[in-house]
Amino acid sequence: SAPILRKKKVARSPLRCPPPWNKPLTDKWGFPKSLESPPPAEPWDVRHHLKGMPNDVVPKDRRTYFSKPQSLAELQAELTNNPGHASMLKRIQSGDLPGRPRSIISCDAGAPVCPERHVFGGTMLDRDGMGRTWNNRWHTGIAILNEHCHPDHRTYFTQRSIFERSPSQVYRRFLHQERRPGEWVSIDQRRPDRFPPLGGYLTGRSGAPIPGATP
Repeated sequence: SAPILRKKKVARSPLRCPPPWNKPLTDKWGFPKSLESPPPAEPWDVRHHLKGMPNDVVPKDRRTYFSKPQSLAELQAELTNNPGHASMLKRIQSGDLPGRPRSIISCDAGAPVCPERHVFGGTMLDRDGMGRTWNNRWHTGIAILNEHCHPDHRTYFTQRSIFERSPSQVYRRFLHQERRPGEWVSIDQRRPDRFPPLGGYLTGRSGAPIPGATP
């Protein structure tokens, strides 16, 4: 029998395919021009932002919002179905917050938005694994007096000052923090710093040893 001749398929160049986007519009001179947007279904309302009475002078249940007002039960049901809003649901279920402390600034414009930032608190663990509240006096160390001290008596990241533990400077409470109003605790920890020589007792910057600086 006669052999069957098959025509070899020639690979088609991808450049011969039309591009997956529309060709740009050009004018009669060949220059591209922008697309003409269709006219809006309704004319633009230049008074869209005028909604009658401003919100800040009407009660909360009479104000205008973007979302539809909901009752407390409806809001809790919607937040329950959304796991991402668990913190909001917990705050609603906790009830009203305690009274906000009065600001010590007489010209303050209003109450703080987050009152928990202005009270003692914190649940972090220190190097010893003990719970420690936020030290609100972290910036009031001996470093604020460095410019008035001898270079060997100043505090650095790698050197403690002898004045921090001096009996004559205990009243400044450089190494204490206030855990509750009137309750002071030491900020010393048993475990050393993770990255020495941070917090160490070294020689002075001039090279002379500091009396009492070595443990």
